[in-house]
Amino acid sequence: MIMIMAFLLIIMTLFILLFMIGFITNKKAKNTMSKPTPFECGMELINPVYMYFSIQFYVICIVFIVFDLEILFLIPYSSMYFMSFNLNTFFMYFFTILSLSFIYEWVMKSINWV
Repeated sequence: MIMIMAFLLIIMTLFILLFMIGFITNKKAKNTMSKPTPFECGMELINPVYMYFSIQFYVICIVFIVFDLEILFLIPYSSMYFMSFNLNTFFMYFFTILSLSFIYEWVMKSINWV
């Protein structure tokens, strides 16, 4: 218990020390007109209107990541198919949940590519 308290004391002391060093050495930047503007290759911003993306773009990205992770988990499983009952049960549930999520995305028409 004493070692944990000593460890927490060292961590808190280190945190406060680093915070104070950062606070002391911080250089305040002047607020100029160009400070809040985005920097695009050294050119001034011509059109102040931002281009918005469709939410479907983000949905496609999330679906791609989910099914990419599915492939990542299923490739090692193919080499360990006959290993144990617990592993088979886990992957049966895993694949069922991902299959149901794919069917849900399909029914909700979230994966229309065009």
